[in-house]
Order: sequence, then structure tokens, then C-alpha cells
Amino acid sequence: MNKAFGPSTREIKDTMDVYAAIDRQRDRDLAYQMNLESLQKRRDDAARERDIQSRVPDLIKQINGIKDSDTDPTSKAAALVGLQMENPYVSGTKLGAAMMGAAFKNLDYQARAQLKQENAAEKERLKERARLAPYAGAGAVDKVTEMIDVDGVRTQDEQDAFEFATYVRDAAKDTATQKQGSAERKGFLDAQNSLVTKGYGALDSIKYDKPPENIDPTKPAPPANLSKESRRDMERILARIQKKKLSDVRKEQLSDDALQDTLYDSVYALESSLQGDEFPSISNTPPSPNTPKNKTKAKWPNGN
Repeated sequence: MNKAFGPSTREIKDTMDVYAAIDRQRDRDLAYQMNLESLQKRRDDAARERDIQSRVPDLIKQINGIKDSDTDPTSKAAALVGLQMENPYVSGTKLGAAMMGAAFKNLDYQARAQLKQENAAEKERLKERARLAPYAGAGAVDKVTEMIDVDGVRTQDEQDAFEFATYVRDAAKDTATQKQGSAERKGFLDAQNSLVTKGYGALDSIKYDKPPENIDPTKPAPPANLSKESRRDMERILARIQKKKLSDVRKEQLSDDALQDTLYDSVYALESSLQGDEFPSISNTPPSPNTPKNKTKAKWPNGN
């Protein structure tokens, strides 16, 4: 067997040793290359760290400028992101990552503190509105003024409460005035309608004096005269309609027919006038304009 296959086996073994040596050399070359790259990476990282360290004062100044600005938290966050974009390798270093992380954390604290402060201010604002609302809704202008002028400064909500209280008070006065005017007008119209009713009643129930008993049948009958009672009633009603003294009406010495005609004309004219006042939409007289109501721009108590 050794004589037959020995030479070929040795050749195969030698070949395998050569390939193994080649593989070992390749592994050594690869390890060397990796060590070179690792070393270069450490050198680059160290260079970046040194660069960041050299720029720390400037970066801190920029970060503090963003942090201490008067802008809102959203704008500050955008500015920090912009700073990162201008220095893309900052967050890739330990020092840079620590600085930017601290900056964003501080910004988060600022946002939380601002939100807490705004919530507290809104809570206090709603509390103040709730305290003023009953008096503003009741139109108690003096009480509202007393409450909001304690510190000598009026907020927008306090000014709105004052304007709303003034509006409610004035609206209540207008309503009371309108009710009083309506009641007075109704009383006047009722009194005038009563005169119309009495005038027509007096004309419908005219009474005459009894004719004398010794009338000559051969002569024309004398005209019937109004009874003193009917004449007195018609003169009294006519005096009230014409707004004259009763004595002045009697001085005119109207005949019976003239008294009836004058009374009828006066009652009819008064009736037509009253119908125009009560139903202006069907008369030729335009209705009197309504008194304009007071207006206010205050959104109290439903405003924001």
C-alpha cells in the first residue's frame, strides 16, 4: 500500500500544507487590516473629541443662547436641531452627546415648567371669572367695579366683566322703561277707547223732552228737543274728546243737530286715530322707531 499510494499521499499532504499556510497568511493580513482600521477609528474619534473639547466654550455659549432666548419651547427645540445639523458629528462623541442631551433635557424641563405655570394661571383666571360672574350677570356694576379695582389694574377678563355688567344693567333699565311706557300707553288707549264707547253710546241712546200736551193739531208739530240729560252727557263727552272745558263747549250754544253731528265727527276721528295707533301696519302713519338697545362687545361670560 505504501509503495502503491505513498508518493501521491505525500503530494496531497504537501498541497494541503501550502493551502493552510496561505489561509493563515490571509487571516494574519485580515487581522492586521482590521487592527489598522480600528486604530484609525480610534484616532478619528480622538481627533473629534479634541475638536469638540476645543469648541466646548463656543458650543456651550450657543446652547445657552438658545436655552435663555425668549422664544417658545418648540422654537428652542428647532434651534437645537439646527445646531446639531450644523455640527453633524457632535452627537457622535461622548462629550457632544452629553452636551446635547443635557440641552434637550433642560428644554424639556422648561416646557414642563411653562405648561405648569400656564395651567396655574388659567386656573386662577377661571377662578376669578367664577367669582365675578354672579355680579356681572346681575348687572351689579358698582360691586364689579369694587372687586376689579382693588389692585388698581384691570385684566382683560375684568374689563369684560365690567362691560357685561354695564350691558345687563342698561338692558334691564331699558326693559323697565319699555314696560312702563307700554303700560302708560295701554292706559291712555283704554281711556280713549272708553270715550269712543261712551260717545257712540250717548248717540245711540238719545232722549228727547216730552212734547207739550196742548199742541194745536192744526199746526205743524214743533221739533223735539234733546233732554237735558242727553245734552249734558254729549257735551261732557265732546269736551273730553276735544280737550276743552265743559263751559267752553256750552258757550258755543250748538243746536241739537249740530251737537250730535259734532259729537259723531269727533268720536269717529278719535276712533280712527286710535286704530292707527293700535294697528300701525294697516294705517298710513308709520310706527314710531324703537329705542335702540345698548350693545356691548364684551364676550363675558361665554368668552375665552
